[in-house]
Formats: sequence, structure tokens, C-alpha cells
Amino acid sequence: MTRVHALEVPYGIEPVLRRIAISAEGKMGIALSKKSDQDLWLAVQSVAAHLNEPPAEFAREIAGEGLSDPVVRALAERITVGETYFFREPRVLRAFEEVVLQAYKSDEERNSIRIWCAGCSTGEEAYSIGFILHRLFPEDTGVDFSVLGTDINHRSLEKARSGLYSAWSFRGVDERSVMTFFDSAEGDRRSVKPSLRRGVSFSWLNLAEEDWPLWSDDSPPDVIFCRNVLIYFSEEQISAVLRRFHSTLAQDGWLILAPCESYDSLSPFFSPACYDGATLYRKVMVGEGLEEGCLIRGESDEFESYEMCLEQEEECFLPSAAGMSEAAQTGACLQAVDVEGTFSLEDCLKNARALANIGQLEDASIWVRRSMELDRMAAEPFYLAGLIASELGDEREAVASLRRAIYLAPDFAMAHYGLGGFALRARKIDEANRHFRNAEEILSSLPYEQIIRGGDGVSAGELLQTVRGMKRP
Repeated sequence: MTRVHALEVPYGIEPVLRRIAISAEGKMGIALSKKSDQDLWLAVQSVAAHLNEPPAEFAREIAGEGLSDPVVRALAERITVGETYFFREPRVLRAFEEVVLQAYKSDEERNSIRIWCAGCSTGEEAYSIGFILHRLFPEDTGVDFSVLGTDINHRSLEKARSGLYSAWSFRGVDERSVMTFFDSAEGDRRSVKPSLRRGVSFSWLNLAEEDWPLWSDDSPPDVIFCRNVLIYFSEEQISAVLRRFHSTLAQDGWLILAPCESYDSLSPFFSPACYDGATLYRKVMVGEGLEEGCLIRGESDEFESYEMCLEQEEECFLPSAAGMSEAAQTGACLQAVDVEGTFSLEDCLKNARALANIGQLEDASIWVRRSMELDRMAAEPFYLAGLIASELGDEREAVASLRRAIYLAPDFAMAHYGLGGFALRARKIDEANRHFRNAEEILSSLPYEQIIRGGDGVSAGELLQTVRGMKRP
């Protein structure tokens, strides 16, 4: 049977596949309703063949009776194919090391660190974090660390436990690092050095289930990595998982998502902290107010508040609103605008992004307008204006601004992606797919690792995966 024939969906089976998708979303959290009937039918065919069942009869059976645990396991192995590699998103890892781990290192009373990689796929992320921890906390420091990678895909976990990887997992990693962390194996494969496997373990876990078995001593994680996982979940499941992340984390814990991920349900559970183009999310105690400080990196490599920058008359592009009244916040921002001196387009955009990140949208708009005055042909200010208008609830203005950005820069992938999202929410499926196709075409022509404009550190390949998941049949 050819692949073309395998993708042909039998007449009358589409409603059955829709019921399977709904059932699977409840069991696994993954929004299979986003997939086409052809993709669902191919997955069902594969599971049926694995269980020696006629595919059409098997589909009707599980649609009526629900998905058993063996079916969930088999289905997960066919629809959760992770795309990962070592030291992925280096800016995020650098922020994790310099914001979180350096603080832990300076805490003389800390004797343990627990990191949970939720949705770890084949293990490259968990081992990358382990390598960082081994470097910062050798055995003689007395700090015990544990990295736990979990995934719903048993096959991926088997590969993770083996610690054996091909050259594809090392793309972008310099040869010196490869030699430091890995031993040579058969062919072009390499194996994680036994000494560096200490503290890294893997186990099966389904984020959609109520029970999350982590460490045997019930220690809470200090940090949760969950990158490019929730983008495949339904909105309801995303909200539920984020709430449970909050309750699971240690009191001063951190959540680390992919650069392209931002969810309304993060607030009021997490407060963003920005560092060198990466955003981490710190757990806040609900009811006590958000700790709204974006972090900045000064000349001394220390983290400073916006007020400290003003006192020291330093250039500051990531201000913190922590502890400031609304009037003081506005006054500080206006003072910055009125400061004598020349601001470049990038300076204005940095200030706009930073203020938008901490919710100071009106003040962010001041910097956007100033950037437009500097260069009326630049697309980035209109893109940022669209994001701010969206946050303010003015969807018409948001769409108009994004369209203006595309008019000025037809290859602005993030603007196409944003317009696709607006069209999708308005149930304009054809229009949404047109924008997603435009974004897909642009992104497919770029190197995977190329950082795209307006993406806050996201690469072309990462956004391409997201865009492909957003298209509707």
C-alpha cells in the first residue's frame, strides 16, 4: 500500500476520527482536533496495525468505548515526535544559568536543586541541563542536584535512557563541547559520558493526568522546563497544566518556556523576568500581587532595578515596575522619554518591549510612536504596535498595524503568524491558513537556527513547527 492510499480517509469515517480526537485530548492533553483527518487516520492505521486490528473497525471501537491505556501509549508514540537537540535555545539556557543557578550557587544554605524537564522527548534537554549543573556544582560543593526528564512517549524515553545520539542531535554544538561531554560510539554516534549521567533520570508521565509522580521523596522542583510542549495542548489543558505547575513548584520556583510561548493563563501565577533577550517566569504567591520586576544586565554583570539605573545615570532598556506606584511608573517612563540625548530606533523598541512585558502598555506606546517618528518605513514599530493594541483589546487596530508591518516588510513571518492567529479566533479558517502558509513559506527558506525579527529569540525552525501546528483542514 502506498503512502497516498494510506492517507485516503474512508467515506464516513471522519466523524469517528473527530470523536477519537476529543477523547485523546482528554487523555493526553494534546489538541488532536488541530490535525487533519488524513493525519489522524494515518495515526489510527499505524496503531491498528501495531495491535493487529482492522483499521476502520478499530477506529469505530475506540471512538465508542474510549481509549485504553495501551491505545494511549501506542497513539502517543505516533503523534509526539519531538524535534530537539543539545543546548537548544542557548539564550534561554544562559539566562537560566546566570539568573537562577548563580543565585542558587550564592545561597550557602542550599544543599539541593531539583529540575523537572516536562516533555523531555529523547533527553537532549535534560542532559544539557545536567552538563551545566555538573560544571557549576561539582561533587565537592556539597550540593545535590537531580534532573528528571518525563515524557508520554515510551519510545522517546528509551532513547533518552540509552544516552546514545547521532550527529543530528549535536548540530550547532562545537567539537570541543562534544568531546567534553560524550564518548565515541558506533558510526557517527556518541554516548553521554557515564560520569555525566549522575543526577539525570527519566520516567513516564502524562501531563493530562491528575497524578504527577516526580521524586520518590516528594521534593518539589525548583525549576520546571516545559519548552514547545504546551503549544500542542488545548487552551483548557494549557490553563490546567500551568495552574498545576504553580502548585507543584517550590515557593521560589521558576518556569521556563520556549521563546515563542506566551499564555494569558500565566498570570497571576507567574511573573516574567527578562534577561538578555530571554524571558523566564518566577512563581508568585497568588493573592500577594505580582512581583513585576524585569531583570537587566548592567556593565558589572549584576542585576539591577530600573530605579538603580536612574540613580546611576546608566542606559536602561529593561525597567522594573516592582514597588513603584502607578503614577511613579508613568512618571519614570515619561522622564526617560524626555531625557536629552539621541535615541536610536533599536533603543526605542527595546524600551517599548520591556515596558510591554511588565504590563505598562500605554508607556510602551510612547516609545513605539517615537520609533515611528525616527523611521516611518520600519516594519518593527508597527508589529509591536499591533501586539500592544491586542493586549489593550483593540483587535481592529492590532490587525491594521500588523498589515502595515507586512506592507513594509512582506517577509515579516511573525506578522503573518499574528494575523493568522487573529483570523483563526474569528473563525476565518481560509484567511488564517493563507497567513500561516505565507509564514511557512518564509520560514522554510531560512536556516533552522536563524533568529527571526519580532520573535523575542525564537528561531525560524521553532516558529515553523508552531505554524504548521496552527493550520486547520
